Amino acid sequence: MYVNLKPTMKLKGVVRGLTEYAAFVDVGGGVTGMLKLKDITDINVNHTSDILTLGQNIEVSVTKFDRDTGKIELSYKEFLGSFQDNIKRIKEGDIIDGIVRNRTKSGLFVQLKSNLAGIADHVNGIEYGQKVLVSVKKINKESKKIKLVIIG
Repeated sequence: MYVNLKPTMKLKGVVRGLTEYAAFVDVGGGVTGMLKLKDITDINVNHTSDILTLGQNIEVSVTKFDRDTGKIELSYKEFLGSFQDNIKRIKEGDIIDGIVRNRTKSGLFVQLKSNLAGIADHVNGIEYGQKVLVSVKKINKESKKIKLVIIG
């Protein structure tokens, strides 16, 4: 089966290892593929465990297969939906639970879904990984940006 792997092929797998920059997915037959952090989500997170858990069953697609080494690179984020897919059920004024995933000069990035985040102004005392309650202030579908206000 694995000699016929091609990019975009879909496989089912089980997460067997998590590191800061990659997850390792058993795709069957004793074969493990690598899932780089950039191929897990578009959200800026510190660790693969922010999105995946050990033992989790997931669907992945093949991005690269090296026949000589047997190394398989995988992608997961397309199964989480695009910005347009994820924003469909959210509207301005909604109150949503989120998790702080990054702190930059411009603000706090808050994860709303596995592949969707927005930005809120800095609030003292709020740390990475903390659950927060946010109000959706503005959605810009063209620029794929969401402005949030932390309310709790």
